[in-house]
Amino acid sequence: MKTRLAIGLLALVCLVAAGAWLLNHNPADRELAALEAGSEAAVPTAETVVMLPEQVQAARIETQIVERRRLIDTRIVPGRLGYEASRHVEVAAPTAGVLTRVLVQPGDQVQPGQIVAWLESSEIGAARADVLRQISERDLAQRQQQFQATIHENVQRVISAINQRQDYQTLHSQLAGQTLGQFREELLAAYSKLLLTESLMDSATSLGGSGSLAGRTVRERTDQLRAAEAALAASCEQAEFDTRRLRDRAELELRDAERRLEIGKQHLASLLLTSSLMPVEGAEQTEGTPAGGEQSGGKPPADAPAAAPADATERSAWEEELGIRQQHLSLVAVRSPIGGAVEERRFAAAERVQAGDGLFVVADTSRLWVEAEVREGQWAALELQPGQRLTVTTPAFPGREFAATLKFVGRQVSTASNAIPLVAEIDNARAELRPGLFVRVALPLAAADDAVAVPASAVVQHDGVSFVFVPDKPDRFRRVNVTIGLQTPEWVEVRSGLQPGQAVVSRGAFVLKSELLLEGEEE
Repeated sequence: MKTRLAIGLLALVCLVAAGAWLLNHNPADRELAALEAGSEAAVPTAETVVMLPEQVQAARIETQIVERRRLIDTRIVPGRLGYEASRHVEVAAPTAGVLTRVLVQPGDQVQPGQIVAWLESSEIGAARADVLRQISERDLAQRQQQFQATIHENVQRVISAINQRQDYQTLHSQLAGQTLGQFREELLAAYSKLLLTESLMDSATSLGGSGSLAGRTVRERTDQLRAAEAALAASCEQAEFDTRRLRDRAELELRDAERRLEIGKQHLASLLLTSSLMPVEGAEQTEGTPAGGEQSGGKPPADAPAAAPADATERSAWEEELGIRQQHLSLVAVRSPIGGAVEERRFAAAERVQAGDGLFVVADTSRLWVEAEVREGQWAALELQPGQRLTVTTPAFPGREFAATLKFVGRQVSTASNAIPLVAEIDNARAELRPGLFVRVALPLAAADDAVAVPASAVVQHDGVSFVFVPDKPDRFRRVNVTIGLQTPEWVEVRSGLQPGQAVVSRGAFVLKSELLLEGEEE
């Protein structure tokens, strides 16, 4: 008895539900309801859809005027965001050693030249000590060269004064404090002897004319004068030759010392992975003072090297760059070559590293590369030129478009993907985008063309036929078949079926299509 009662109740519920469905979906009932509401809609056909006002509102149907637009044939290709090659740098250990301190963490912003770590290296210490020794040898050779050059110049002046027969006392007073080395005694002694011989010769000549001296004595003093002149000339020639030789040898030794110093500098620079020949911006800073001060995250440890006192004229940019003017010669400051964010840190303090080990990865993400592939279906994109504007979208930011600038299109087809790489540059000054993010790139394949266009959401299809809905009344929508042409993600070219100025349903076309197909089945 209870079973029969339950079956009866279930049958009653089904009948009520079927009646409600027929009331809502029967075209005749909807037409009757529309007429009772004051609608002027006629009996719908297989090409029209009539809906109640509340149904139109529920479907959120919107319309848009057909207009002419300049459309560009585009193809959407997938891609990824990546680092720009010149703005993605691995900071490597310049030499083997022990990290004494690490100053930055992933995510920290660094400036170009900022100290990011301190490294203790005995090899660097030995190379710096060798450069210091070569600097001392160079300085010694330079002083020797200056000394010999001064002697040569002074000897030249003495010889010139002697040839002019300058007064001995005047010459002697002029040479006081002048550097002549061993040639002072030689030249002045020979010149003094010549002057004495000339004086005796003058006396002999005057007395010989009066008959006081014999002719033999006059001849002897004449010979003595000639010998003194010859001795002085020989001394002058020898002094000039010797001083020039010593000066040239000193110059040769100076150039050799400078070459050996340059070799030492280059060797040290190669160990430090830097250039000893280029001046450093902010050369007054030493390895113990990080570029950018404490705010840059480069505050040195307590035992960091301090700049050794040095004469300002003796200090140079490369000495500061190579760190040879400091107390702890083996301590090396590892600097970031570019500005950007620390993307990765691979070692911690107190770890031993080898030369070339990557310590950090620093990248400037203010500009990123869009890396995509052009396949056979988009071969026309190979005609794109560097500098051309591209549109990039990503699921991470729905509804937003990002402008990118084409950098280059590759030349070689990949044997693995049968595609050609395409790289564009995108501005990321706001740091919204991240490397590795999936993107879609719209590649223009042809020039812009003026065409009648409707929103892509307005065109629907059934049985291979494309059509749109044109509103005849607020609650009546007529199907219009169209021939479509060029399609972009937002717009579709209509080659026939519509004219500019007509209204089409731009939102809710799929709902109308479903209603139209449902009415066709009911008929």
